Amino acid sequence: MATTFSVTGFKNPTLNAITGASTLPVPIGWMNLHNGTQPVDPSTAVPGTQVFTTNTASLPLTLGLTAAAGGVASLNAVKSRAADATVSPLTFARVFNTSGTALIDCTVGTGSGGAIINSLSSFLGVTHSLNQFSVKLPSTNGGTLLLGATVINRLVDLWTGLSATGLTMGASAQIDIYDGSAPASADLPATGTLLASFNGTSTNWFIAASAGSTNLTSNPASAAIGTGTASYFRWYKTNSGVTFTIQGSVGTAGTDMILNTTTLVSGVTTTVVQELTLSI
Repeated sequence: MATTFSVTGFKNPTLNAITGASTLPVPIGWMNLHNGTQPVDPSTAVPGTQVFTTNTASLPLTLGLTAAAGGVASLNAVKSRAADATVSPLTFARVFNTSGTALIDCTVGTGSGGAIINSLSSFLGVTHSLNQFSVKLPSTNGGTLLLGATVINRLVDLWTGLSATGLTMGASAQIDIYDGSAPASADLPATGTLLASFNGTSTNWFIAASAGSTNLTSNPASAAIGTGTASYFRWYKTNSGVTFTIQGSVGTAGTDMILNTTTLVSGVTTTVVQELTLSI
């Protein structure tokens, strides 16, 4: 099975770190090793047998990964601990935060896999090692919503404990609406005509995430400042000297952002954001 992320332990806190709707996530702290079938969600009880009796005394990952680059943080040194049990074969790994909440499940292997370990068998009292492991987040949710490099790097650094500053893009942020073809990346300069701009206040636009998704608390409105057909948005927030950018599609249905109309006339049209949903 591919790497999976807990909805309540990982996805919701990640979305809340973007919007600022809740406290920052508790960083990654530990990895335990298991046999049996990998569950669909890491919050599910672990089947089979685990190598380390206590999850918060398993392979240590606290501040054990590099600063994120390209949305990826890698293991900064081999992590080892004497096994509490003889287990074979080892089939997957579970990552916990420093409080012991399950976050991530991934496959294990000695040459490939989500976590590279020294052996697929553990023996009571014998040192077992994690040789390679990385945490990474994609720049897209699989659709047209794109996250800028600073967004994904900060999110990874929050999870690895190398940053304590959230993005808080739900308050005092700016969303601009453009016409024309959207850039291929949220890191490229915006193109097209600026049609409307929404300037957020200190009140958060978003509710706390649930089931891996978060929605607007209200419907921002703004008078059009350009004439054209809306096609994409740019969402900006500068926090502690770093500008975070998210880009998505715009339409009246089936897009990342739903507007009351995509036909905007400068000084005439009142543009209303009817829906903007973030999901992982």
